[in-house]
Amino acid sequence: MAKRNRKNTGLAPGSLVFTGKRKTEIPSVSLIQFNEEELHQLYQENSIPKGKEGEQLVSWYDLRGLHKTNLIEELGQRFKIHPLTMEDILDMAQRPKFEEYKQSLFVAVKALDFRSDTFELVTEQITFFANDRVVISFQENDEDSFANVRKRLLNDGSKIRSRKTDYLLYALIDAIVDEYYIILDQIEEMMDTMEEAILSDTERDTKSKIHKLKLATLTIRRTILPLREAVSHFSRSEHYLIQQETRPFLRDLQDHTSQVMEALEGFRDMIQSLYDLFVSEINFKMNNVIQVLTIVTSIFIPLGFLTGLYGMNFEYMPELGWRYSYFVLWGVMLVISGSLLYYFKHKKWI
Repeated sequence: MAKRNRKNTGLAPGSLVFTGKRKTEIPSVSLIQFNEEELHQLYQENSIPKGKEGEQLVSWYDLRGLHKTNLIEELGQRFKIHPLTMEDILDMAQRPKFEEYKQSLFVAVKALDFRSDTFELVTEQITFFANDRVVISFQENDEDSFANVRKRLLNDGSKIRSRKTDYLLYALIDAIVDEYYIILDQIEEMMDTMEEAILSDTERDTKSKIHKLKLATLTIRRTILPLREAVSHFSRSEHYLIQQETRPFLRDLQDHTSQVMEALEGFRDMIQSLYDLFVSEINFKMNNVIQVLTIVTSIFIPLGFLTGLYGMNFEYMPELGWRYSYFVLWGVMLVISGSLLYYFKHKKWI
């Protein structure tokens, strides 16, 4: 189990301490402001862009890189983010959760990336703050986890453009959950490949691959369990920010998390079956080797007895003086060997 970083231990509640590892050199903030008629985009490094003022515009701030806490503090002061929420944003050991405040919502999730070449599952914490006009996403990496959402926003007929911050928040979380399905497909494909490899030729590193797959599914399961709970709270929340027309989409998001969880339960059984198959194949091949060695030993035991018998140095052995003794001995040994082979084949041992 990975060790948790506890840099904020002993500090006062609400202290802004980044507990993760620096994953980007320069923090950046992109801002998209939109409604049905217009869309504006701004981008700045090491500072918060100042967008257009307007009651009709929805603003989405996407902050990447959390090691400079002054940016978090500035956003917190500008949009009145609760100090405990700001602490959770910087706590990379934070489990997925949903919290509602009087004027805002907060959601923490885990984005996942499965590297099939190394069987490594990489996690990234992404948190969201939303009020009636603003959604802020906080990411550790500088990679864009919401490219599809941005693409949809550029479409004038996009449903996101006609909705409020609650639907944008749903769309961003849904984009992360959709990536889970891609990872599940990768793991399922790898399990099928490993099953074929085990049946054709059991490699020495197969056991470690199975173990890594098991760890990956366990990590996903530990991520999905609290996320499913958070999404369930989100879908049942009666907060004024969540509009009635958004609730069916939230229920659909809850169904997605449940489906991922059910798939993981099946994967756990499949991985255990893979391990059992691996052990069975190893035992089968070992039994084959032992069987061959037993047959060879069984054939050579009587032959060894005969050669040992006539290898004794007694002076008076009747067969030693006979002209055809050598050839008769060879004939007897061949008959014994042939008879044993026939018997083994008749018994279907070979």
